[in-house]
Amino acid sequence: MFSRYFLYAVGEIVLVVIGILIALQIDNWNSEKKDLRAERVYLNSLKTEFSNNLNSLENTIKENEYLIEALEKLGILFNPDTLKTISEREVALFLNPLGKEVVYFPSKGVMTDIISSGNLKLIQNNALRQKIASFDNALERIENQERVTSDLRSNIMQITSQNGSFSIMFAALDNRPKDKLKFRPKSNKQLFKSLELENNLVLYKRVTQTTNSFFYGSLKKDIEEILEMIEQELN
Repeated sequence: MFSRYFLYAVGEIVLVVIGILIALQIDNWNSEKKDLRAERVYLNSLKTEFSNNLNSLENTIKENEYLIEALEKLGILFNPDTLKTISEREVALFLNPLGKEVVYFPSKGVMTDIISSGNLKLIQNNALRQKIASFDNALERIENQERVTSDLRSNIMQITSQNGSFSIMFAALDNRPKDKLKFRPKSNKQLFKSLELENNLVLYKRVTQTTNSFFYGSLKKDIEEILEMIEQELN
């Protein structure tokens, strides 16, 4: 009699345990499905963000290529024979590209949200997770390099403002007579007799080339690899 009740009690306990295990398994399945849905949402958002960043970077690279070409042309003005043959307007056109600073502005909203919220763990691909986690470091290297180019550009603008005339430059660009002010060089051609300006322009061109080929080039490769991994995960 006792053994029959004992077996019945054990059977009840086993049924309860099985029920708990089934419930836990169902909870795990539901949790995994929820995580997979969240991962897919994040992956799609990251795909959009990094695609936009790639387009923005490619545009920045093109702007830098244009700047490098402009700096190459500007260098020929340091040849006295060439300088004699060009007009004040041509000098202004050569100098004009220096007025724009080329800087890369990536979007980081989705990536920052994933990392700061601790949800980076939802991305199952380890390599992709590491790429995303280290992307900020790559952007920091870009920012440091851009500061170097910005400092060189500031030097060039300072030399130009101290020894040249923006008024003459703008008048030439607008095809209008020069304003008559007392303290002013007669021509911006004199700028191209400055060794300091030439040295800064040479450095500016070299650093800009390095920024484009190495720093932006490496970042472009990273973004393309991230997008390829995301596409594989979504498929």
